Amino acid sequence: MTYQEILSTPWGVLILISNGTLLKNVQWQEKNLRKGKPQEKSGIQEQYQDSAKCPVLTETIQQMTAYINGGLTVFSLPLEPAHTAFRRRARQVMQNIPYGETITYKELSIQGGGGPKGGRAAGQACKNNPFSIIIPCHRVVKTGGGYGPYGGGVETKKALIAFEYQNR
Repeated sequence: MTYQEILSTPWGVLILISNGTLLKNVQWQEKNLRKGKPQEKSGIQEQYQDSAKCPVLTETIQQMTAYINGGLTVFSLPLEPAHTAFRRRARQVMQNIPYGETITYKELSIQGGGGPKGGRAAGQACKNNPFSIIIPCHRVVKTGGGYGPYGGGVETKKALIAFEYQNR
């Protein structure tokens, strides 16, 4: 079974998806619309089960609400595992970036075992991160300045970094 919930945040709308046991996806609605995914078109809701019956989504919403209110800095949710060893390591590194701080793509690559020239692989790990905010890829920035791309848009990335910095 697949469950879906839509969550409005101060930075935009997130689409949360679970299989009932694991959280499978947390993505910005705008990102899905840019890719042409018909998340809000008529009939799409029929593909999903009643999210009120999904404890994983209930817990995700509770933790996201606590994050939005400045009361949660680290998420603890059952996540679907990454498909490659480097992405698993990169996710772990991202989860260990302290709230309100950032690291560079190069640092992510080095800490994730990709070496100092693995910035592109680190960028791809961030780009393919299915858990926006929960695995904080927004905390990964360009070497030498600049924010770098983000699934919710660069302005959202800037706003999340500023929010965390102010609330740490």
